[in-house]
Amino acid sequence: MYECSRSLITKKIQGFFFSGQINGTTGYEEVASQGLISGINAARHAEGKSLIVLERESSHIGTLIDDLVTKDLRDP
Repeated sequence: MYECSRSLITKKIQGFFFSGQINGTTGYEEVASQGLISGINAARHAEGKSLIVLERESSHIGTLIDDLVTKDLRDP
């Protein structure tokens, strides 16, 4: 059901990151924040570095991504 981890890397294809509408997100701010994290993590993955994960308790983006990958959310 949940195709991405909290780093927004897909669970089925290593090195492939999802963000935006493919994740069911419709808000501009949500899409932009996912794109930022996906882009950072794609670059870090390509360089062999560890991926960043923003904690739910420490940031709005962390909360948004945690909800996205752990809850069954349905946008209207």
